[in-house]
Amino acid sequence: MFNSMMLLLPPALASVAFEAQAITPLDDVARQLLNLGIGGVIAAVFFVQWRRVEALWLEALERERKLLLKIAKVDDPTGDE
Repeated sequence: MFNSMMLLLPPALASVAFEAQAITPLDDVARQLLNLGIGGVIAAVFFVQWRRVEALWLEALERERKLLLKIAKVDDPTGDE
């Protein structure tokens, strides 16, 4: 039982330390991650990875659209060139 209580000590001490000092955006993020727990941190990691993959997919889609317009020798109707 004492060992399981020791596992809870570092997050508790970290949250007290965050309360005692000035809050910067990075401190706020760290505090929110501590409050999320393990499941929340895992969910946040998957969300960030999903957003990164989505951004890469949108970039690839835009490159494909421009390439197809160039192959068809059509001017870009949106004027994004």
